Amino acid sequence: MKISILGTGSWATGLARVLNDNGHEVLLYGIDQSEIDDINLRHCNYKYFKDVRLEETIKSTSSLEESIDNADYILITIPTQFVRSTLEKIKPLLKKKVTIINASKGFDLDTSSRISDTIRSVFSHDEINPVVSIIGPSHAEEVVVRILTAVCAVSLDEDYAKDVQLSMSLS
Repeated sequence: MKISILGTGSWATGLARVLNDNGHEVLLYGIDQSEIDDINLRHCNYKYFKDVRLEETIKSTSSLEESIDNADYILITIPTQFVRSTLEKIKPLLKKKVTIINASKGFDLDTSSRISDTIRSVFSHDEINPVVSIIGPSHAEEVVVRILTAVCAVSLDEDYAKDVQLSMSLS
């Protein structure tokens, strides 16, 4: 599966490793060119993880269109204050129905709503599959070095939650 990860921060990097380890094609979208260059050229994300070398198959781009092109999943890890505006930029770029996974921590700052509600307010049922959120007591610095952790995949549709759970489970 192709998974677009919105963000190049610590949580995005940790989850990219998990998904890459499970055989998925991941492409991170970011706005910080130094982070993008670290990931693509030096195979690290030095700003967050000084001693972690990333797999060469993990790539990053500053092009939102490139990031979501042909993606089966869009994984959100960006700060919550940017989620709505980023989703509004994505909306006209979608070429097929996708599953959006929320991994951002917090609530919509404008509405105090859960991010899953914000996602559903931007997209129609015809544009996206049921939203899945991953939640739990985990830390990016543990995930990126493959320390065992647990998160829950939650959704209004149990089948989609299970699908996301399986995509992130250790084989």
